[in-house]
Amino acid sequence: MSKFYLTDPNINTLPLTDLQFRIYQYLCAQYNIKKHQAFIRIVNIGGQFQLTKDEVQEELIKLSEIKHLDLPLISIEQKNYISKNFTLWVLMR
Repeated sequence: MSKFYLTDPNINTLPLTDLQFRIYQYLCAQYNIKKHQAFIRIVNIGGQFQLTKDEVQEELIKLSEIKHLDLPLISIEQKNYISKNFTLWVLMR
């Protein structure tokens, strides 16, 4: 699986906390370039950074509000499927 890593030097100029930067860096490392899909699982992020599910969701929402070149770092899409209601987190960069 191909990985995406932070290469944009302007990412350091964004108003990110240390935790937000580490989460964003982790999400970029989980990005599959071949499929153009991000693998974002709240439980894995919580385990990696010792956070609760609610804390992870708060940080992801804050990351979605930070913009770089008029695009959010991540976006949140609500999807309805036959049996369940899913929230899809999309990595924009």
